[in-house]
Amino acid sequence: MFIGESNYWNQGIGTKLLSAAVNYIFEILQAQKIVIDPHVDNTRAIRCYEKCSFVKVQLLPAH
Repeated sequence: MFIGESNYWNQGIGTKLLSAAVNYIFEILQAQKIVIDPHVDNTRAIRCYEKCSFVKVQLLPAH
């Protein structure tokens, strides 16, 4: 997921898109779990994931 035009940042677009994708993955594809591995410095993405109910579990050693 990438919103390249900064004019569209901070409007909740990424959160809405991610929320829709998560719902689709769980409801239509019947997934049991979704795992995301963002770059630790990408605070914007991490905040979006947290708003969509993702939780930090552990920091992987290679990161």
